Amino acid sequence: MSSELHTRLTTSAPATNSTVAAAAIRTEPQAIQPAPAVTPETVAHPNPAANSAGVLAEHLSESNVSTHLSSLLKRQVSFKLRITPNKELALIDVAMIFNGLDNDQAGLAVRRLLEQFPDVRSNRSNFKFPGRGRQTVDVAPLAEALEFAFLLPGRNAAKVRKEAAKLLVRYLGGDLSLVDEIFLRNHVQAALARIPEEERTAEQQTARLFGESVESTQPAPLIFHLPPPPIIMESCPTGCLDDGPPHFYILRIPSQPGAPEDGDTYRGGRTKDFDARMLKHHAKYGEGSYMALRAPNYGHMETLWHRRMRMNAITQGPREERILASNMEISEAPKFIMELHSRRQTELQLENLPQTASKKRTREEAEDERVIAVIDAKRDLAVAELGAKRDLAVAELGAKREFAVAELGAKREFARDREQLFTDRERLMLRLAAEGNADAIKALFAPKP
Repeated sequence: MSSELHTRLTTSAPATNSTVAAAAIRTEPQAIQPAPAVTPETVAHPNPAANSAGVLAEHLSESNVSTHLSSLLKRQVSFKLRITPNKELALIDVAMIFNGLDNDQAGLAVRRLLEQFPDVRSNRSNFKFPGRGRQTVDVAPLAEALEFAFLLPGRNAAKVRKEAAKLLVRYLGGDLSLVDEIFLRNHVQAALARIPEEERTAEQQTARLFGESVESTQPAPLIFHLPPPPIIMESCPTGCLDDGPPHFYILRIPSQPGAPEDGDTYRGGRTKDFDARMLKHHAKYGEGSYMALRAPNYGHMETLWHRRMRMNAITQGPREERILASNMEISEAPKFIMELHSRRQTELQLENLPQTASKKRTREEAEDERVIAVIDAKRDLAVAELGAKRDLAVAELGAKREFAVAELGAKREFARDREQLFTDRERLMLRLAAEGNADAIKALFAPKP
């Protein structure tokens, strides 16, 4: 099958104020088991039993938001933070956490700050949490809530701003230790994502908000698709054998959202102008479609092509018979087209036999020759069909064999990755144990899953 060239360009944006602010409240993982990938969907442990919420909670221990803030602010932090269903934070709770104020003092601080900074006020909304006697409070998304915390008066908020400034210096200074911290924190987010939301603790839920904020704002990588050059056959020596558009082509169509087929497909067509026709296909099927084969003056092949593809087509409809790209070797298409062309020539010869018979021949001789010609034509037709079926069977067998080889390779690679996963875990546990981490020492002596 012809290969497809993909050039992937990824961009990285500089850290914004909200990024630095979010990093000021950090969760310290406790003996995190390395995950094999960086997204919540692909970090599942090879052992399904290790993916339960209980085991993940044991690995995470706790998100340690309150522990980190207590260490930073040099006082015991009582972590009580209310979050709306829309993942917005109660600003009064933020003020109580960062400044250690009581409910009345925190409410006064919120009102004063919102009056002083109109930009912050414009980004907040009102919400009434369930419960008897509850009042409507100001809430804001995560980034705006952290911006609000930075603007709070007092030494406690100043300490948080100082921590954020240190982090910004490390980022702009190219501190490579940030890479390890970010990678480890990504694994923490992946582990938190595998815990059902209703089973997370308040601190785990708050820590997960940072990951959800990052995941929702990450731009998708730009992908430029460069299709391979088409197979161009030599012009048909007999010319087009009918009065329709003279040229035949095979179009490769990328998988369409909501389509019944799963994967790229091929379909045949005919045209007077390849390039003009391709523009119409781009408008219908997208820029990812391209002509995999061009056959000048083989336009008469279209009817035979659709007729032959109908038995294996996955999309039915007038001139819409398609076959999965994985079930067809495009490099064999020229040979198949030549066989169909020979078949079409034979059919035309059969149609013109009565006109080519000599008037001087007797009726008996003409009839004998016609019968012989019919027999020969049927024989040639049967041979052509048998050859086409054989080639199709060989192509399908080759595709199945390649799939089996690829599947075996994937299983082997999965086994190697799993073995490497446990090796990396033991190395991490040993390093943490050497640093005196009690949970790591327990994990080293615990039975392997």
